[in-house]
Amino acid sequence: MTNTKETTTKKEKSDLIVRAKFFETKDSLLTELYKDEDKAAVAQIGIAAILGYLGYIAISDIFYNAGNKFGYKLIFISFPNVSLLMVSWCTVFISCMIAFSALQIWGRLRLYLSPKCNFISATCLKVLDSLLIVGFVCYWFGVFTFAAYVTSTGYVTNLCAASLLLESFRMFAKTYACVRDTVPKMLKNKLKSEEHQYYPTFSNFLYFMFAPTLVYNDSYPKFVYKFKYIKLTVLTNFRLKTPIRWSFILEWLLHIVVVAITFSCFIDTMMLSELGNLKNLRLMDIFALSFKFHFIVLIYIIFIFYIILHCVQNIFAEILGFPYRVFYKDWWSSKNFVDFFNKWNVLVSDWFYIYVYHDVYRNLTNNNKFLAKYAVFFLSAVFHEACTSLAFGYFLPIVFVEYFMLVVVVSFVKIKSGRWANVFFWFSQSMGISLALVVLILENFARIKCPVENETISTIFTPRIFSCNQ
Repeated sequence: MTNTKETTTKKEKSDLIVRAKFFETKDSLLTELYKDEDKAAVAQIGIAAILGYLGYIAISDIFYNAGNKFGYKLIFISFPNVSLLMVSWCTVFISCMIAFSALQIWGRLRLYLSPKCNFISATCLKVLDSLLIVGFVCYWFGVFTFAAYVTSTGYVTNLCAASLLLESFRMFAKTYACVRDTVPKMLKNKLKSEEHQYYPTFSNFLYFMFAPTLVYNDSYPKFVYKFKYIKLTVLTNFRLKTPIRWSFILEWLLHIVVVAITFSCFIDTMMLSELGNLKNLRLMDIFALSFKFHFIVLIYIIFIFYIILHCVQNIFAEILGFPYRVFYKDWWSSKNFVDFFNKWNVLVSDWFYIYVYHDVYRNLTNNNKFLAKYAVFFLSAVFHEACTSLAFGYFLPIVFVEYFMLVVVVSFVKIKSGRWANVFFWFSQSMGISLALVVLILENFARIKCPVENETISTIFTPRIFSCNQ
């Protein structure tokens, strides 16, 4: 009994530590590093290199390639039907608002039935609670089925499909966090009580859906924005007076455009142009190509990190007045994959820590940290594999195998030297992603060149990478 109380107390303290940080004002790590001129010079060298490369692409496009759309051809090809993507996103988002309303209705119905201490009301409470659990599971099963259907129709490309699936997973994480945090509080509501009855507010949930965090709080610290003629006041427990820095937002948007075009040029000219013309592949060819494109994958990792985890999150934080902007840590200095996953994406790491790790640790594994940790890795690997398979339209579990199995194996490799451990981490990380990318792209080309007349379920699981010779 004492151990259970101690475990619960530790869990509550760790939750409070994670949640308390949102009331701090802290910039992203790159923003802090940019303030140092010596460290900013490294980024400026990278910008100069990108500008030089884009200049070469522009000259080649205008004078030699008869207008190849200056590197953004791949971007337009990847998003041919943006309207369908936006309609699908709005459908999922509106369904989240409906689900939140259903949660509030459940809380009020339960409060109405709870004072009646008879068999009928007790049965109704059990049925109502069961409906909440079953309804939440069925609701998200329906949402993911809808997203999978949209991605499988053929009207959206792989990148559009991946965007919709990632957004669906993001909204799932947010709604689960809201339900997981608010239901225990609503269960404590009593009809005749002097204490204030707890219900989550719609305005806070709406703010949470766009805020750069996956951890639900009943209130968030927001800035108070002051304009020249309009004063916009947000009622919260914590206020700071500062304007929206539109210059920073425009700068981050410009960075997104430049980095996206550069990345599109890299993929189009260095990977797709070569992989699309290969025939009679052998297993050794795939390993050779993985080593060849491993440097491009290093750049790919940095570009994806900069766009999604730095620019996009800072833009939303600036617009919404979210003061805590540590969306990542110094993941580039990681010496193993466990350290990397804790630093790479703090948003997802916090969600797994609060809503998965602790629940598995306390309730399913009898306080076994090892099993709880790898349960998190397993669930994360399933999410990554599901997103990849649904986006590409076929199932090759290379992402799951690399993400889960190799992480488990590599985590046991101990290198005493910190520098060599970091080198080994970078090499194994880039080689793993390079191998997965090469296999997925080659399989995609094989399915385009060698279509099957009668598509069945078995064709989803049957690779064509070695059988297609066109």
